[in-house]
Amino acid sequence: MKSFTGTAGLALGAALLAVGAVAFDYPWWLTVTFQPHESVVADIPVEKINKKWSAASLLRDLPMPPLASDPGKGIADHGGSLDVQADLDGDGRSERAVVGVYSTESGFYGRFLLLLATDKKGRPKQRVFMQPGEPGFSVMYLEKNRLFWAICMECDGRCEVLARPKSGPKCQSCCVEEL
Repeated sequence: MKSFTGTAGLALGAALLAVGAVAFDYPWWLTVTFQPHESVVADIPVEKINKKWSAASLLRDLPMPPLASDPGKGIADHGGSLDVQADLDGDGRSERAVVGVYSTESGFYGRFLLLLATDKKGRPKQRVFMQPGEPGFSVMYLEKNRLFWAICMECDGRCEVLARPKSGPKCQSCCVEEL
């Protein structure tokens, strides 16, 4: 068996690596991560949203990567939003939903969807849905007053935020924690 050495060996090795290597061009929303840094989001101290959180940030307040400005690659180009105002439960009052990222005192990270509303007496209420893991991108879609939450703008996997009049909203998904 012959071995290749010197310049010829390096060239052959590089060619084999180039043939075997496949370059993936993932969309920006699958690879971007954010650093949560606020102690208050949506006028609520983060520890009032979740007692384990040490910081959080709303995505609408964070800079998006430059690719998000390219034609066809932006949030609006895909019909998404980072801040939604709509009557999601049919009670005649608008709810507000925002997405963001959080970190915990233990050093864990994740994404969240925060649903803000008022009850019949005008008192504020909130519900948070979390996806532990990377502090990455997420987006909402409003379709006929149905709210969906997703981490991918071109994938089928998403969570529907279901209105439940007596017990409040529920996020129906395989990978979301509800508090």
